Amino acid sequence: MPAVSTSAKENRRGNTVGPNRDRLTVGAKQKHGFLKKKFPVTQKAAWETVWIPQPALLGDEEDMHEIAAGLAKIQKNAKELV
Repeated sequence: MPAVSTSAKENRRGNTVGPNRDRLTVGAKQKHGFLKKKFPVTQKAAWETVWIPQPALLGDEEDMHEIAAGLAKIQKNAKELV
């Protein structure tokens, strides 16, 4: 087992957690003012974006052709999808 510095501790899964973790996660516990605002352009962009998980792009050439064909089909029928 590798040596762990005395400033690090282990979390429940046995992974080493650095001493600054608590400081970095403080913001996650607080309510941010920007979360109360509306961002219509960002929201529209997110809904109009095709999300492809990274593992899908690890396939072979045939897989890439299928992905491209799927994107072309979405583009062709975009007005019906909205």
